[in-house]
Amino acid sequence: SSAFQQTRITRHPSQFFSETKWLWADSAYPSHKWCVVPFKKPVGDMLSVDQKTFNQNLSTVQVRTEHCYGSIKGRFQSLRELCLQIQTANDLLYANTWVRCCLILHNMIIDIESKLGVHSSNDYFFQQSRRLDETRDLDAEEGEGQNMHDELAGSVGQNFRKRLMETLLRHMN
Repeated sequence: SSAFQQTRITRHPSQFFSETKWLWADSAYPSHKWCVVPFKKPVGDMLSVDQKTFNQNLSTVQVRTEHCYGSIKGRFQSLRELCLQIQTANDLLYANTWVRCCLILHNMIIDIESKLGVHSSNDYFFQQSRRLDETRDLDAEEGEGQNMHDELAGSVGQNFRKRLMETLLRHMN
C-alpha cells in the first residue's frame, strides 16, 4: 500500500471517482470516502455484529474478485507474469494492450459459454481459483489493532464506511 500512496488515484481521487463511486480495499489500504476498507477489531475490544456483517459482505466481494483474477490468469498464463521489461511509454502501451486483449477475450468466452449453457461455476479455471481461495482465512480482516491508516474516529472515510454499512444492513432486512 505504500506504493499505492504515490499513485495518481490517491493524489487526485476526484479524477477517478464521482460522489457515488468508490473502491473496495483490504485493511492494508487507507480509509477514505473513495477507498472503503474493513473494520478492524479495536485493541482489547470486539467488532459489533453489524461491523462483522459488513466485513463478511466486503470479504465476499473481495473473494469474487479474486476468483475472477484466478480464472483470467488460468486461461491466460501470460498474465501470471508478463515477460516484458517496461522501460518506455511504448513498452507500457504494449503491456496495457496485452492485458486488455486478455480481458476482452475472457469476457467473450464467458458470453459464448453462457449462450451455450456453460456457466463459470463449471469452469476449470474458476474451480482451481476457488479451491485456492477456500483455503484463505476470511476472518483475517478482524485482526486486532486499528487500521494503521485510519484517522481519528469520525474521519470522512470512516463516516462514509459507516453509512455504507447502515445501507447494507437496511437492504438485508
